[in-house]
Amino acid sequence: MKIFKFSPRQKAITASVILFALLSFFIAGGLDANYIIFKKNNPIAGIGELLNFAAIAPQSSAYVLLLFIALYLIAGVISLFIVLNKIHEDGKKLVNSGMLPYVILIGVVGVIAFVGLGLLFTIPEGADGLKRNITFVGETLLISVVAFAAIYAIVLAIYLLIMALPFTARNAVNIGSEAKDEVEEKEEKSEADLSNTFDTEKKGGANGAAGGVAAGAGVAIGSGTGGAPLAYDKNRVFPGLIAIDDRFLLGEQALPFLPTGLTLRRFVEDLQNYLATTCSLYYSLDDLAVFVSAILTTPLTILEGVSGTGKSSLPRYFAKFIGENAYFESVQMTYKDRDDILGYYNDFTGVYFETEFLKRLYEATYRLNHLNLMVLDEMNISRVEYYFADFLSVMEFPEDQRRIHIVNVGEDAPVHLAGGDLLITPNTRFIGTCNTDDSTFAITDKVIDRAIVLDFDEFHEPLSFSTKAKPLAVSNKDLVSLAEAARKDKKLSFDANDQKKLVALLKEADDCLGIKTGNRFLNQASDLAPVYAAITGSKEGAIDYLFAFKVLRKAKGRVDAGYRAGLRSMGDYLKKTYGDAFKKSLETIDREMRRLG
Repeated sequence: MKIFKFSPRQKAITASVILFALLSFFIAGGLDANYIIFKKNNPIAGIGELLNFAAIAPQSSAYVLLLFIALYLIAGVISLFIVLNKIHEDGKKLVNSGMLPYVILIGVVGVIAFVGLGLLFTIPEGADGLKRNITFVGETLLISVVAFAAIYAIVLAIYLLIMALPFTARNAVNIGSEAKDEVEEKEEKSEADLSNTFDTEKKGGANGAAGGVAAGAGVAIGSGTGGAPLAYDKNRVFPGLIAIDDRFLLGEQALPFLPTGLTLRRFVEDLQNYLATTCSLYYSLDDLAVFVSAILTTPLTILEGVSGTGKSSLPRYFAKFIGENAYFESVQMTYKDRDDILGYYNDFTGVYFETEFLKRLYEATYRLNHLNLMVLDEMNISRVEYYFADFLSVMEFPEDQRRIHIVNVGEDAPVHLAGGDLLITPNTRFIGTCNTDDSTFAITDKVIDRAIVLDFDEFHEPLSFSTKAKPLAVSNKDLVSLAEAARKDKKLSFDANDQKKLVALLKEADDCLGIKTGNRFLNQASDLAPVYAAITGSKEGAIDYLFAFKVLRKAKGRVDAGYRAGLRSMGDYLKKTYGDAFKKSLETIDREMRRLG
């Protein structure tokens, strides 16, 4: 029966009680003034003297009394867990099952029965013997409690230290819909092994079967070591996500409409004014045009450069300018996998560790009309592919299919975590800040290809304005509408002629420098250029940014013999085809030429 199949936590508590019972007999042997086991100068006796305990030479009946107390503790804990499992099996809790008074009554009766039986063996020794034995057992239990608490604290400290290490694998389990009524012994081990793997990638076949266990009304959390499932309660497993569900029961509040006549150019000009006059941050109009265009084009924007150039400040105050608050995740060098940002299920506590990063992603599923900026501050202090791989993968999918599998869970889950999948909403934009020094890792091509990169290595002179721009309450929907309008504008759109020129440029980069570029670059260019042109009036400036920081960067650092000649040919081609429009690319080529000497 399932009521006799204890969960890992119940097994751990039962084992702890047994350990306490054994410890109490060890302590009793040390306190025994007969010194039948330990020498007179043992440390346990020393603790007794320190607590001013009188030396007692008990009879064997004292150990019998201690034995009955130990048996009561063990039998009581086991019985309590059986009752709790029965109550959980019925879908109830102890406090509202009507069993609580009976549990308390049986516990009191058990104390009287077991202690009474133990005291019966003391009757032949008279009143003095009874008093001596009770005192001895009391002293033993008191020191045992202190010693057990100390041991438990040491073990817990070691456990927490190990769990804090970066290479420690997180315990995880599958959360299913309902445990089977009867399972054959040969199948239990297999299911426990499957449950303990907690494959974080959503898969069909074996993992899907393990995660689901059975589809039904009741839900259970599988144990990582086998045994009875714990009763599943989404409020306990996902307290933070459920709290977000409760907060948005009445729906999202609508933002005000855009001010009449607001255009992308005016929006960026006001942003530049606001940053300069309110925040004392100075950026060129071109840099802000690329930044805003990137936000409206791709899920990932990377701000790269030396420390202190305003990489973190720009997304922070841009969010304030549009009436939002950006979320900042300070990436640590210990980040090694997705658990560091998305959390994990803890088999010991029975609770999913919900990171603030996860809760912000989940909250964005309710605030679709708000731009959700999530900043990965110093994202390359650890390898981006280690902890951000799932996000890089789903960025290739259509917007309504960008789902990340968080945990295997049944139907009774947080509202927007059905099936354990979390949608990365279209209003969510990731911004990574990267320092370029020896303390960080290089951003790989896999990451660069999926992002739009801005370089922050230039110092900008302070700007002055005759008026002071105020923040605007702008919705994500309105910003996206402005971007889509620019892409549909025939004067601004990236037409067939533009695409033909870009393909020729990329082919020239391959011929001159051996740099190969895929279709993803063409798609980003066709989406970015019209938005940038709506702000600055020039599509070439956007292509220049992309070419300099996504294509030419792949050749940086080369020292081979043909590199100098390739750079020279590439520069000549850019001047011939685009004139002076490709300033960033020509500057990049010039720096590389100077580096080569």
